[in-house]
Amino acid sequence: MNLLILGHFGGHNTGDEAMLYGLLTQLNVNSDFRIELVSKGSSSDYFFNFPVKIVKPGVKQILSSLKNSDFVILCGGTHFHDDYVFSRYLRHVRYLFRYLGIFTLARISGKKVCLIGNGLGPFKYSFTKVLTQAAIRLSNLTTVRDMASYEEIKTLGMVSSNTFLTFDLAALLPLSRSEIDSSLIGVSLTPLHYYNAEGEDLNQLYQDQVFDGLNKAMVANANLKVKIFVIRGGERESDVDISRLLFNRLIGIFSESRVALSNFNYNPISTLNEIAECRGGFIASRYHSAMLGYISSLPLLFLAYHRKLEDLAFDVKLHPDACVPLNKSYLGTDKIKNSIYELSIGNDQRFIAEVTPNVMVEKSLENIHFLKDLMRLKN
Repeated sequence: MNLLILGHFGGHNTGDEAMLYGLLTQLNVNSDFRIELVSKGSSSDYFFNFPVKIVKPGVKQILSSLKNSDFVILCGGTHFHDDYVFSRYLRHVRYLFRYLGIFTLARISGKKVCLIGNGLGPFKYSFTKVLTQAAIRLSNLTTVRDMASYEEIKTLGMVSSNTFLTFDLAALLPLSRSEIDSSLIGVSLTPLHYYNAEGEDLNQLYQDQVFDGLNKAMVANANLKVKIFVIRGGERESDVDISRLLFNRLIGIFSESRVALSNFNYNPISTLNEIAECRGGFIASRYHSAMLGYISSLPLLFLAYHRKLEDLAFDVKLHPDACVPLNKSYLGTDKIKNSIYELSIGNDQRFIAEVTPNVMVEKSLENIHFLKDLMRLKN
C-alpha cells in the first residue's frame, strides 16, 4: 500500500507533526506500507521506527510520488478556512489551489483521496466555500475533528456517506510522562497580527494581560513556576518572539529557577510529555498546545485567537470562563489576568474539561478505522 501524505510538515509547527505521528503510529505501518511524506524538513527531523521517504514540496517531486501512490492523504489541520487578514488570505488561496490540483490528478489517475481529521471554517468569503466544496467532492473519505466543522459541511451541502465527525489526530499520541509538578504552569502564546487587522495593537494588550496574570500568580504563590512553550518555531508566523518577550519580562522579576523557555522540538511526543508535567495548569493560545494539554488531563485556560479553540472547548465541555476570545472587548478588560490568577489557585472545576480524554481518543481512532476500511476495499 503506497501512501502519499500531505500537510504542513517541516514548517516548525508542533501541531502538524503531532497529527502526523498520531496517524502513522496508529495505522500500524509495516512492510506492506510505503510512505512518502511531503515535507520541508529532512529525514533527520523524524523519529519513526519505520521507513518514511521525504518528498520536497516541489511540483515535479510531488507528481513523481503521486504516480506510484494508491492513496493521497491530507493529514489533519485547518486548511479550509479564510480567517486571515486579506494579504495573508491571498497566499492561502494559492495553497488551496495547489491541493485541489493534486486531488484532481489523483482522482483522474484512479487514486483514493482522503481528508483526515481536518478542521473547517470559519468562512468569510464565498470563494473559499467553493474551494472547500470542490475538495470534499474530490475526496473518497472526509473526516472532521469537531462539531463546528461538521456543521460547516452541512451548511455547504456536502454531507454524504463519505463524511464523518471524529476528533483531532494529535489525540492519538502516546503519553508517557515521567515527572509531574503541581506547582508548574505551562504557557503557549501566538501572535495575533496574521489573523486580525488590529493584531499589532492587540498583541501588546494580550502580552500585558498574560504577563500581569502570571506576575500576580507568582507573587501570591512563591512556589509557582512557569514554563513557556514555543509550539510554532521557525520564522514564518512564529511564536518565538512573543514567547521570548514574555520569558524576558518574567525573568527580569523572578529567578531562573521559576521561569523556563521550552524551544520548538520536532518530536511532538517529547513536547507532549513536557506539557503533561505542568500539573498546575496550561494556558493555551495555539490550538495544538490546547489539544496536548487536554489529552494530558491538565487544568486548562484557552486564549482563543481563532474559532477552532472555542470549537475544541465546546466539544470537550470546558466551561466558558476557561475559554477567552482574544478580541478587543476582552483584551480591554482584566479578564485574562484574572483568569490566569484563578487557574493558578487550583481546585477550580471550571478549568477541567467535563469530557475525559479517553472518550475523545476513541473518537480520534475512528479516523483510523474509516481509513483502514477504505484500504480494505481498495485491496
